Amino acid sequence: MTATPVYLWTVPMLHCNGWCVVWGVAAQGGTNVCLRKGSPAAIFDSLARHGVTHMGGAPTVLSMIVNATAEERRPLPGGRRVTVETGGAPPPPEVLFRMEELGFVVIHSYGLTETYGSATVCTWKPEWDALPAAERAAIKSRQGLHHQGLEVDVKDLVTMRSVPADGRTMGEVMFRGNTVMSGYSKDAAATAEAMAGGWLRSGNLAVRHGDGYVKILDRSKDIIISGGENISTIEVEAALFAHPAVAEAAVVGRADEYWGETTCAFVTLKAAPATAWARRRRWTSAGRGCRTTWRHGRWCSWPSCPRWRRGRCRSSRSRSGPRPWEASPAPARAPAPSREDHRPLSSHRKPSHLMLPRQHEEHAVPLQSSGCQSLPLHTSALGVPAVEPQKDQKG
Repeated sequence: MTATPVYLWTVPMLHCNGWCVVWGVAAQGGTNVCLRKGSPAAIFDSLARHGVTHMGGAPTVLSMIVNATAEERRPLPGGRRVTVETGGAPPPPEVLFRMEELGFVVIHSYGLTETYGSATVCTWKPEWDALPAAERAAIKSRQGLHHQGLEVDVKDLVTMRSVPADGRTMGEVMFRGNTVMSGYSKDAAATAEAMAGGWLRSGNLAVRHGDGYVKILDRSKDIIISGGENISTIEVEAALFAHPAVAEAAVVGRADEYWGETTCAFVTLKAAPATAWARRRRWTSAGRGCRTTWRHGRWCSWPSCPRWRRGRCRSSRSRSGPRPWEASPAPARAPAPSREDHRPLSSHRKPSHLMLPRQHEEHAVPLQSSGCQSLPLHTSALGVPAVEPQKDQKG
């Protein structure tokens, strides 16, 4: 942070960000600018009026900024770039890409209340400046490397060994260090559940890349296991965000008799391009960062995403709320496969009839304009025929 910064608060100071950034701005002789209510117009107005140099916000705030109308937007102060720190939920690469186009520099950090706030940051490397914008955005969506004084690892929960740094093998993010909590007050059971061999369990499933950078794929309770394959809701949401008509997306698991679980996406459409969602019959998600071929899902439109006080989308509400695809109450979420029945998470594979080379994958999605519709994802490339579900398959 530069000297005499002007910091715009879109995050309530009750959030752990308020425990440290407020004092950091003061230590630099800076100014804290607070918003009573977050809206695109209020954010852009404050940026211009106060000459803001830095701000923070959850990915939902970033989405609000990139989806602002021409009437709500104003030029950034002095034509300079504004540095934005984001966290609280993994930001979709498409949102990061569009923030950069608007002139913002996004820094992605990650942490927990139990780690006293930020524990990792996606530290930028100069050699990445030459990469295409889409690749830069994909890198910025990683959670990055640990702060000094902390240990962060991605471990297999069965063996408690570090997973390979191959960008594909999943494990759980764990923390150890002086700023990590020693336990929950007067709750020995919760403490025992949260700690494993001296490490704090985050509940987040992630991979580690060859350069050591961590990339979260999902919450362990949110991962969708369909036909033995682990599907990251975060990756599916990121692919949906890339569609020009989508303003918000939340993906949850849906019980299925054949697959165990299938995907269900809840989307909020932009007002102007909403007709494109109905008109466009095919949309490709090739190159959008999905590691797996996902299909046999559904999507539902909703007016707005329910949120926590800090602005993060409450996908749990979409999981537990009304399900328009069923006239009667939905069956319970399918249980995750036990270790006795399946290999570890990192070893799950698609059923053999869905195996295709990754470099030849293209996912085309027939889209409807409203309601809740089937969302079959046909895979085709280089003459490889799409795999259609059998008659007894659902979704």
